[in-house]
Amino acid sequence: MAVGSAAQLSTYDSTKVMLQQSWGGAVFGRDSAMTHFTAAMICGVAVTVAMNPFDVIATRLYNQTTRLDARGRVRGSLYSGPLDCAVKVGRVEGFRGFYKGAVAHYCRLGPHTVRAFTAIDVPPASQLLTSCRVVACVLLTCTDLELCDLGTVEASCR
Repeated sequence: MAVGSAAQLSTYDSTKVMLQQSWGGAVFGRDSAMTHFTAAMICGVAVTVAMNPFDVIATRLYNQTTRLDARGRVRGSLYSGPLDCAVKVGRVEGFRGFYKGAVAHYCRLGPHTVRAFTAIDVPPASQLLTSCRVVACVLLTCTDLELCDLGTVEASCR
């Protein structure tokens, strides 16, 4: 958890500052929604890269079958612990083995990071375009976009 938080907090702020400085404010203005959205999505990539190896190891430890040892203690049948799991994954599958499921992990972390940082860092909704509010509200309230009535959603988001 600490690895993910460290990657998330440092990457978001530095990416936001870099976007604002390198593009001269043309696309990524000081408090534009595009700046926050892009920085948060890039931050999601960094968190995925940092956290996925730990998630792979934890998942494999949780999913392994267990057995009783000679002393009656429950032991994993494949791995004796996290370090043993990491060594075995590295030997058998190589570096890529630690990034199995990274796309699915990013699909979960990308939107989460956007929602978390825009809730914290974006200026009040009154300063944003109405269309940005509607899009954000649609994403947060509608599960089936085909059935979503934009007029109703816009009214409920005000």
